Parts: sequence; structure tokens; C-alpha cells
Amino acid sequence: NIQDVQLIGDNYNINNSTPEDTFQMYESYLGQNADITEGEEYTISITLDGYSDGQGSGNSKNNSGAKVYIDYNMNGDFNDPGEEIGIVPYRTSSNVGIPELINFTVPSTGIYGTTRMRVVCQYISPVPQNVNDLNFIGPCDAPTGTWDQPWFGATHDYTVTILEMAKQIGALTIAIFNNNQSSLLDKADEKIYLKTGSEFLAGSTRLTAGTS
Repeated sequence: NIQDVQLIGDNYNINNSTPEDTFQMYESYLGQNADITEGEEYTISITLDGYSDGQGSGNSKNNSGAKVYIDYNMNGDFNDPGEEIGIVPYRTSSNVGIPELINFTVPSTGIYGTTRMRVVCQYISPVPQNVNDLNFIGPCDAPTGTWDQPWFGATHDYTVTILEMAKQIGALTIAIFNNNQSSLLDKADEKIYLKTGSEFLAGSTRLTAGTS
């Protein structure tokens, strides 16, 4: 199970802990957001706890490994080169419950905005390889039958916002907007609000905005 996930962003952080020895499947934590900037290095801390069906945390039963993904190009999947950003080796009785630190650098893709980070942990029986192989862990795995693997695991989704190079080099960024709920405002240093009043011509949404 995924016990703890932490990512310190530029202004906002992901810091999520779940109860030990808790049965998990897919969990959405999209309300937690970290902002990261292209070209900068960050560290994710992942702590895994073996699920022991109520036998207590730290039990070596069904210890898992994990992978972390970020959908950098925002196309809705985690299959593109560079989107697997790190692994957590299979836990043992000696390191279960101990955080694993993953360092990564945000690539310069030219694509900015809000996207998704996924943490996937799985326990896959080592038979017949007689080894827990992280290569078998994918971003969207699910058992297809009653006894199909993976038998144990969890998936967490979080939100990350990728900021552009202008912020990184210290350039002043300005946003001109008439929607005060725009996500653009989170990235701008200076904000110019062009208030759009009510339209005097029925059906028009452009006259007051000055775009007709």
C-alpha cells in the first residue's frame, strides 16, 4: 500500500498520508496540487506499507514496489518517453515503511498548465521468475479475472501544475484576463483585470469585452 506521498513544489505542496495497513485500490487526490517549473529539479518522497489484512503495519506480507509517472505532454496517458520518472524497489521487512526519495528534473516540453501525477504500487507473485520484477508494473494495470495479477496494490492520482521558463529565469509575467477564475492567474506576477460587464445587445458576448 501507499502510505505517504510528498512533493515540495515552488509554492504549493503535495503531502498525503493514508492509514497504515489499509486496503486500497484507486484513490483520487486531485485536490492536492504541487507547482513545478520546467528545467528545475524536485524530489518526491514515497513510503510503502505492506498490506497484511489487519496484522499491523510493517508486516512483510505482500510488500510491494512502485512507480511514479507524470503526464508531461498532457495527452491523458503515462506511456510517453520520460513520463515514468522513478521507481521504488520492492520493500522487504528491513525497509518497509521507510521513505524512498526520487529525484527528477522537469523537461522543457513547451506545454504548460495542470496535469496529473500517478503513483502505482503493486505486489506481483514472483512465480515463475522467483523475483519481484518492477518491469511488470505499469501505469494502468488491473486484474482481468478473479485470480489474475496484480493481487495487491494501489493507485493514487495527484495534480501538478507545470510552469514556464519565464518564471524560472525571473522574468516578469503579466496576465490580461476577464475571467477571474482562470488558471492563468496562478502563474502571473502582475494581473490586469478587464471587467466584462453585461451586454446591452441581446445574444452578444463580445461588445463589452471590446472584441467585436
